[in-house]
Parts: sequence; C-alpha cells; structure tokens
Amino acid sequence: MTTTTEGTGVTFRLDRFEASGDRLEVRGRWFGVRGLRFVRPALILHTDEGQRNLLALLEHKPWAAEEGLPWTAVFPWDGGEADPRQAELAVAPSVVVTLEPSGRRTPTPHEVLAAEKRKVARLESEVAWLRQEHAEFDERLARAIAERDRAVTDRDATAEKAEKDRGANARARSALAAERDDARRERDDVIGERDDALRERDAARSGRVPALAQSRAAEEARDVAGRERDEAIRERDAAVRERDSAQARLGRAESDREEAIRERDEARRDRETALRERDAAVRARSAALTERDTARALALGERSEGRGGSEATLIDMDQTTRSPIQHLGSRAFWGTRFLFFALFLVVIAIVVVLVKFA
Repeated sequence: MTTTTEGTGVTFRLDRFEASGDRLEVRGRWFGVRGLRFVRPALILHTDEGQRNLLALLEHKPWAAEEGLPWTAVFPWDGGEADPRQAELAVAPSVVVTLEPSGRRTPTPHEVLAAEKRKVARLESEVAWLRQEHAEFDERLARAIAERDRAVTDRDATAEKAEKDRGANARARSALAAERDDARRERDDVIGERDDALRERDAARSGRVPALAQSRAAEEARDVAGRERDEAIRERDAAVRERDSAQARLGRAESDREEAIRERDEARRDRETALRERDAAVRARSAALTERDTARALALGERSEGRGGSEATLIDMDQTTRSPIQHLGSRAFWGTRFLFFALFLVVIAIVVVLVKFA
C-alpha cells in the first residue's frame, strides 16, 4: 500500500500493521525523504469514540528513514482490533500519512468530507504550533533585545569608567614619573656611596691578608680542637661502657660473693655442729675408756695374784691401752685437720674470684 503527503512528495508504503499483545507494530518503506529529519513518530487513531494519539516506544529511536529501506515503529496498545484505515502516521510537523490498505474502493462524499476535516484539523494544529513557535521566537527576540540594551548600557558605563580610569592613570603616571626622577637621583647618590665603599673595601683588602692568615690558623686550630674533643668524647663513651660493664661484672661478683659467704656460713655451721658432735663423742669415749680401764684394773688385780705380780699386769694394761680405740682417736684428729684445710682452700678460691671480677 502506498500513501502520500500532499505538497511534500513523501510516500510511505505500508508492509505491516499488526497488534500483538500490548504492542502495535507499523512497518514499511519511505520514499522521497532525503533531507528530512524525523521526530518521535505518533499514531493518530480516528474511532467512533474520538481521536487517540499514540507515541512510539523508544526501542527503535531515532527512527531514521533511508530511501526504500525497511522502517519500523512500535506503539503501545491496550488490546482490541487495529484498523489501518482509521490511522494516520505523523513523523514530522509537515509529514503525516494515512494508513489504508491497497485496492481501496472509491471514497464516498462523507468519507472525503471527513478526510478533509481531518486535514483541516491537522493544518490548524500545525498553524497553532507555528503561532506558538512565532510567539516563543518573539519572546526570545525581546529577551535578546533587552540583553543587548543592558549590554550597551554596561558598555557605556564601562567606557565612562575607563575614561575616568585613564585620567586617573595619567595623573598616576605623572606622579610615578616624578617618583622615578627622585629614585634616579637617589640611585646616583647610592652609586657614589657604593664607589666610595668599593674604594674603602679595596683599601681594607690590602691589609686583610694577615688577618686572613690568622683566621685560617684559628680555623685549623679550631678543627684540631674539635677532632680532639670528638676523640675525647669517644674515649669517654668507651670508658663509660667499660665502667658499666665493670659495674655489671661487680654486681655479678657481689652476688657470687654473697652466695659464697652464705655457703661459707653454712659450712661453718656444719663444722661447728660436727665439732660439737666430735667433742661429745670424745667425752663419751674418754668416759668409756675410763670405766673400761677401771674395770680392767680391777680384773687384772684379781688375776695378778695368780699370775705372779704387778709387772705383768702393767704390761697387759699398757698393751690394752694401745688398743684399736686409740687408733680411732688418731684418725678423727686427722679428719678434722683435713676438713679445716678444705675450708681454707674454699675461702682462698672465693677471694680469687672476687679479686678477678672487681
């Protein structure tokens, strides 16, 4: 089917007009559309209940039309039959085509009148749109003129201010020129003073050589003193470290000495206990020996009468006195001396340790 737009030479060939669920798809081909820019398509439905306008969904935006190529637009649909004979497709203010099947019968006068009314209504809407655009253009023009007038006023005020500023700048330039002349005179005076100072400096330099030599000698002496000071500081730090180490060793030696003293006191207490026990044993042994000797003397006296005299009794007593008990006392005596000698060696070892770590 081919439909045209009067006065524009645009032709649309409808290939498909079908409703599917909540979508109404319009598909076809455009001819004579070179140089035209389409807007969002609108589908105008003319029913017994009135006119309905449907805007295309955005899934095929920007709806650009190529000469003779397939073109598609999808519109929202709320159900019911879709009749292309009651529809018009608008893609620009001046491009509105009717959608009707091919092989159309000859329209009746009533249909022609209805079509003309629709055309008139469309043209009136376009005129209203153009009037609105013209009004908006007049409003924008008025705003532009107002802005231009404000800009001219601002320009005049700026020019006046600039003129005043030029006068002030001229006066400032005159004052600056006077200040510049004064500065030049002061500069000349300063240059003369500088020349005098240079001459004095040259005269001072001639006598500065000995002072420089003395200064260098003083700096060298200062450097030597600084190095000696640094060396003394390093030696002091080393001495402090050695002192701290010696104090640590002394502390450890003190703790060792106290431990040795405690052990010595413990040994003394043990020795005194052993001595007391030894003395008690010696006293007991002496008492036992005395009792034994008395008993033996009595027994020997009784036997001496039958053995021939007191001489044999004394010899027996002397031999008995030199019994193993006497050898036991001799071993105890040497054991005590060995104990004292061992304690003496322990004390000497403690003294050597303290002297070494002091």
